[in-house]
Amino acid sequence: MGDTLLNPCSAISPAIGGLPVPCSGGVINLEGVCTFNPFFLLFAASAQLCICPPRYYLGFDYTTAPNIQVNCRSITGSPCRTDLDCKSRTMDCLGISSFSQVNFDGSGLMSPIAQDLVDILLPVATLLCGFSDLYRTSSIPLFSCNGVSSGVIGQCQEVKTTLVRIRSENFPDRTWGLDQNGDAFINQGFSGNIFYVVPGLTGQPGTVSFNSVEYPCSYLRHFNFALRLESSQNPANPEIYNEDATFYPRPNQFIPGFTAYESVNFPGQFIRHLGFRLLLNTNDGSPLFARDASFSIENIDLLQSCNN
Repeated sequence: MGDTLLNPCSAISPAIGGLPVPCSGGVINLEGVCTFNPFFLLFAASAQLCICPPRYYLGFDYTTAPNIQVNCRSITGSPCRTDLDCKSRTMDCLGISSFSQVNFDGSGLMSPIAQDLVDILLPVATLLCGFSDLYRTSSIPLFSCNGVSSGVIGQCQEVKTTLVRIRSENFPDRTWGLDQNGDAFINQGFSGNIFYVVPGLTGQPGTVSFNSVEYPCSYLRHFNFALRLESSQNPANPEIYNEDATFYPRPNQFIPGFTAYESVNFPGQFIRHLGFRLLLNTNDGSPLFARDASFSIENIDLLQSCNN
């Protein structure tokens, strides 16, 4: 399987509609997926290369040195010390994450690349890999690092997410959605109103973030106190992106049976709609604010979202 990965491949329509095309006609999760990325031409003779599919990452087998083998490894069960170790593997099509020292700890080996250099190269690799049509048309799974403690290496496990539609209490015909610029409103209609509710990007217990179904790397975040969808790969003010995109759900905060969402980095400020725009505002104690800041969650499935 190692002789196909990171090599040119031929597929007339790779990853159309999120359906991966296996390289060399092999099994997808072993042989890799043929995908197009214009930035592959920076280091390869073709813009179509075999890369590992979602839930797998590119690894290098040094036990066969000097003939080093390349293979796809499952992210689930892979070694980690932080959630970032796991998350970086989901979008690293070049295998830079395989050189993190955590992959070598316990084996008596040292990574051939210094960790400082890996930390520099990895964000660049994930940014370039994000232009691959496989990643742009597929849902990117989320992983967290479980079981880590002092002196004990953890394992990456996939985070189960919930697909939801979020409905206004006082405008029940309107749900959270996006305009063409990615600004968040309570909208009538269907476009952009399906989100994954995932564990908060800050990692704080009990928090959530809202991940777009249509744009897998993007989350709702507040910016200048207005909610908008923004990519996690190249956000404005990246040092506070995770905090801006993380909220505490407050069930029954204002109205029984409805949930309010409080900002992590602006305590006491809640998501509310004003002129149908979703904003972050301080509770003014008014009945109108209570209704504007109260929402109901509707769990749905992808089949339903396609049919409605």
